[in-house]
Amino acid sequence: MSVEQILQKLPDPYSLLSVGTTGAPARQQTLRRSIDWTRDLCSAEERALWARLSVFEESFDLDAAEGICAGNLAADEVLDLIASLIDKSILSREDHGATARYRLLGTLRDYGREQLQDDTEYQSLRRLHRDWYARLVNQANSEWISRHQVDWIARLEAEQPNLRAALEHCGTGQDGAERDTGLRIAVALYPFWCAQGMLGEGRQWFTRMLDGAHGHPSADRIEGLYAAGVLAALQGDLLAARALIDDGMKRSAHAADEHVGLLDFYAAGCHAILRGHFSQAQMFFDKAVSVSRNHEAPLKQVWAWLGLALASGLSGDIARVQLCLRGISEIGDTRGTETYRGWILWIAALTTFQHGDLARADSMVKDCLRSASQVNDRLGVAGCLEISAWISGRKRDARRAAVLLGAARVVGGACIVSPQLLPDHARCEQQARRALGDRAFEAAYSNGSDTCFADAVAFALGETQTTNQGLACSDTTLTRRERQVAYLVSKGMTNRAIASELVISQRTAQGHVEHILTKLGFNSRSQIAAWIVEQQYQSAAPNQTLPTRRTGVGPGEQRAS
Repeated sequence: MSVEQILQKLPDPYSLLSVGTTGAPARQQTLRRSIDWTRDLCSAEERALWARLSVFEESFDLDAAEGICAGNLAADEVLDLIASLIDKSILSREDHGATARYRLLGTLRDYGREQLQDDTEYQSLRRLHRDWYARLVNQANSEWISRHQVDWIARLEAEQPNLRAALEHCGTGQDGAERDTGLRIAVALYPFWCAQGMLGEGRQWFTRMLDGAHGHPSADRIEGLYAAGVLAALQGDLLAARALIDDGMKRSAHAADEHVGLLDFYAAGCHAILRGHFSQAQMFFDKAVSVSRNHEAPLKQVWAWLGLALASGLSGDIARVQLCLRGISEIGDTRGTETYRGWILWIAALTTFQHGDLARADSMVKDCLRSASQVNDRLGVAGCLEISAWISGRKRDARRAAVLLGAARVVGGACIVSPQLLPDHARCEQQARRALGDRAFEAAYSNGSDTCFADAVAFALGETQTTNQGLACSDTTLTRRERQVAYLVSKGMTNRAIASELVISQRTAQGHVEHILTKLGFNSRSQIAAWIVEQQYQSAAPNQTLPTRRTGVGPGEQRAS
């Protein structure tokens, strides 16, 4: 067959390998017979677990297998059966830090799904899968302001394919109750999406769940509208941000939930910042801080302090920013709030810069940058790179300013902390262009855009004199499947073509591409393709291990999924 004919048949791999050598044993003549023969070697319990495990996307851990697929089996029996399936090469085992994860190859997963009794059984497993991951993200959200935050970031990153599958199940449900569940999952994931710079993906899921959820003014819906509004604001879509927050405030007037009162003050503060009314925003966030102290909601208290710090910083009130830093540090003494202390330190650095104390602002930015890079906080790092660029511009180091602006753009995407900061960005860019000329500016900006996360941090800290575009950034932080997708993107393939090539759904392919963009700090498919070419792996086959850019230092270096 030609390559095109093979490509057309890839969605059904059994038809592709359907005629074998007549002299070979029957089990070796076709792909299906080979898998049938493997299944015949399994016990009834192994076959049943194999079929149930097909509900997972990509990989899974033992807790998930026990919680979703055990049925009437005891926990130790599930572990024994998984070990047996590994021995038979049905499952593969991967180390993920201190945790083992397991994986079914796509063909074996599809075969397992065929063995389920009927579609009703599979849909029942999908609901169990959805509910288990809903509990997981709720636990992550409740422990987000704790010393376990870095561990939760690593775990949620590894579980992205399964979390997307759970959200997709909710998004395709026929009734509003499914969307309500999906909305609760999205609300719980909101801090993770913010910390990881996954603003576009978060907005996409909130849009889908809010469109189909029940229209009654529940706390989840109101919080979802506010969260979606903040994500829109961070992407610079101010009209959408105002509309979403306005919708939430209107609905909250009819909600009989004391939790909504806290959300109202926070939303009103955000709304005031978007309109440039900083004193009014301070008043609302001050009330949010007071109310949050009476709730067992440390994350809400942290967000209230953060909002108050931002409003105070934009007002030029550095003393109030320092007060917020002390307030959030008191929570952090027992809860662990390193990421958010870093964000407030960034606001303090911004205010110090605006007061003209460049040396102190530079020192504060570097402290914040070290902290943010340790937890792979892409938004925090992007903000630090931006202020570092402004400081370099004030010091008349135009080339360094241009490089840092380019690095900030790809690390944070289109993130805009506040529209009031856009003039500082524009002023820095204009001054650098005038000093360098358009051609030299574009070259320096491109140099920053093409660097990896770790090198951008090192450059901003002054640990290197130039950004490194070579192979120094080639560390394996993409999963094997993401490396396959990146290779196919470099060949100009669409999400639909990639899905057909890898025998996955188009939505899964899209999710992989979005995650690759986030991990590599890019914002377009052409950048992925250019990076593959740059690394000189054009001739690598899709199933080979392609080196990838490092997306962080510290705990992030150990992550894999």
